[in-house]
Amino acid sequence: MNNTFRFTFFGLAFLLGACREDIETPASPSSSKEFLSFGFLSENNPEYLTKDYFFSVNGSHINLMFPPGQTVDSLIATFTSSTDSVMVDSIQQKSDTTINNFSDSVVYTLVAEDSTIKTYQVKPRVFAGVPILYIDTEGQAPITSKDDYVDGELTLIANGSGEEPLTKVDMEIRGRGNTTWQMPKKPYRIKLDGKTEMLGMSADKSWVLLANFSDKTLMRNHIAFEFSRRFGLAYTPRSRFVEVYLNGSYNGNYLLTEQIQIDEHRLNIDELDKNDIEEDLISGGYLLEIDGRRDDDHWFRSGKNIPFTIKSPDKIADDQLEYIKSYIQTAEDAIFSDSFTDPQQGYTKYIDVESFVNWYLVNEITKNNDAAFGNSVFLHKPRDGKLFMGPVWDFDIAMGNINYSDAKNAEGWHIRKASWFSRLFEDPAFRQKIKARWNLFKDNEIKATLAEIDNTSAYLQESQTQNFKRWKILHKTVWPNPVVTGSYEDEVKYMKDWLIKRIEWMDQAVNSL
Repeated sequence: MNNTFRFTFFGLAFLLGACREDIETPASPSSSKEFLSFGFLSENNPEYLTKDYFFSVNGSHINLMFPPGQTVDSLIATFTSSTDSVMVDSIQQKSDTTINNFSDSVVYTLVAEDSTIKTYQVKPRVFAGVPILYIDTEGQAPITSKDDYVDGELTLIANGSGEEPLTKVDMEIRGRGNTTWQMPKKPYRIKLDGKTEMLGMSADKSWVLLANFSDKTLMRNHIAFEFSRRFGLAYTPRSRFVEVYLNGSYNGNYLLTEQIQIDEHRLNIDELDKNDIEEDLISGGYLLEIDGRRDDDHWFRSGKNIPFTIKSPDKIADDQLEYIKSYIQTAEDAIFSDSFTDPQQGYTKYIDVESFVNWYLVNEITKNNDAAFGNSVFLHKPRDGKLFMGPVWDFDIAMGNINYSDAKNAEGWHIRKASWFSRLFEDPAFRQKIKARWNLFKDNEIKATLAEIDNTSAYLQESQTQNFKRWKILHKTVWPNPVVTGSYEDEVKYMKDWLIKRIEWMDQAVNSL
């Protein structure tokens, strides 16, 4: 091989190698097809909008929240996406340019470079003025059980106006309730992955969504909780009204409420471990419920046939169960003993009388049917302490919303007839405490609670409208409604009028004790 050929051959090989290094392998087409933001700018819609609106993208849903009366049939959307191909029907969409009618759902189709697609349902809703809670279960799995949790994600928008979410957290959700679980609008139990603050309520994992289906005012639980706070119970569950969207569908107005449990930010007493069986530990704390359904793992009956279930500790040791059974029986025996009024050996040795007085008045003024030692009657015993009544719970068929017992009437005693209370009322000292507490609160705290009915009704005005569009029951009897008024305003009036009559009757009856 001569030198000229050798140079040409190796030079060509070098050049080919260099060119090969400069050749890039073509990238695979992108599969990205997501909306990154979506909203409406007033500058693009000057005839219709006076402010900008931006909405959260939740999975494949974008729920639009507008104030009542807002014109939405000809709006220009502003959006960003991970693909340039955004379609509605066969029309290419351009941010800040394309007009659509948003008075009904609009389906956007995003096409990726690899020709795969993702659809988004953009759905208009009226902004009801209360926080919005989105619950999206994994794979949109239905919630069909009170025992088995379904995985999902919770997104909470604090003010309901469509701004960025305040809270977004993984969670589990299941059904809850007994009779209420059988109703079309279901109540739920939520367990977050981590302790999270919700709408100013202290951080925790466990929360409840009360549906209030049979309570057409939507507020009986809220008003009862207000009575409880004003009457000074040690702990009253905090709660907030929310609009719930379940897997993209509007499910109505709910009361987001703290789950009753032992915790420093809830029922603040010592929590028992199953190993706490030493004398200095075993006395508390216990959370009990008088519950005729007896559907907890551990329960017992007192000598007066009152069914007590153990709510906490969840895994109770045999020694602990025997301790609390013995304490309850000793307290009951003292209440019904011949010397029950004795300040040293009578009932005051075993029960916190002030808590019994406060709990009694809340449940008597609302004439809470189940609270006559039937169901949902909570008691607790702190370590080295006496037995306390409370927290209060379950008022959806209170305040006259019942058709099968004397609790529907504004006149007459109800809770006073319950086993322990009928005996306590035989003590003049206990009656005097009831009278003193009533007269201390009737002019200010009770009147303030009545005013809260009007405030809440105004606050829920748009929310209740949307709720009863979803659940068309204002003209129907829902168990156990005693009346059908036909409108939300008349439902609120019925409850308030009932309470006013109840307060008038109680004022005369209590002061005649």
